[in-house]
Amino acid sequence: LMDALDGDHPPPRIVILFDTYEALWRGHGLRDGPGTLRIDDWVRQLVQDARGVLFVIAGRDKLRWSEVDPDWANIVEPHMLGGLIRPDSEKLLGKLQVQEPEVRLHMIAGARSREFGEVDPSDNTAEAYLPFYLVLQAGTYHDIIACGRTPSPADFGGDHPLILARFLEHLDSETDKLLRLASYPAALDPAVLDVLAERFLGGRANADWSKMYARSVISEERDGTRFLHDLLGQALQKRERCD
Repeated sequence: LMDALDGDHPPPRIVILFDTYEALWRGHGLRDGPGTLRIDDWVRQLVQDARGVLFVIAGRDKLRWSEVDPDWANIVEPHMLGGLIRPDSEKLLGKLQVQEPEVRLHMIAGARSREFGEVDPSDNTAEAYLPFYLVLQAGTYHDIIACGRTPSPADFGGDHPLILARFLEHLDSETDKLLRLASYPAALDPAVLDVLAERFLGGRANADWSKMYARSVISEERDGTRFLHDLLGQALQKRERCD
């Protein structure tokens, strides 16, 4: 990197993107505790040595480099990513085959980030709508259709806990059981899921995991590792405790 930068005058502007940064420590048994501060030592060394390179690091959690060395607090510039703007929310729901404009309107209103407060519905520039809640409501929409009922605007919108509760209530019993089990492992490893099926569902033959993988609440990385959305996992575990 430094040879490339030193070879041209003026030097090129190099940008390196780390996406899904938390994947660095997945599978290392270091989700919590002081050990998590050492797992990405090599990245800090790279940033330190690559003078003039801009590093963009995207992940679910904030970088904790200042806990290792307070000087990083003056170097790392954190930015919270916002949600979607209204037109992009409409496009997403269109891709998810939500047809009715009035239904989409209620879905978008329910997906508003509470950090924004009230948002003018005509404002097409506010990144105020969270994709997770749009996707959840689209799942509920198709579950309602699968049950032979026509979705109505009243089935959508409301606050975030209500959206999660509606989604869970419309799950068939088999998918509900599978998702509850899937909420506990850090990643959806097939071997771990089979062990859970043997222990809690009476055998692997009673667990059709492919039914769960078809859900849009499951994310899949390039290496094939699957994960359940954190917020949904928390809601499922809370539901388990209440039951």
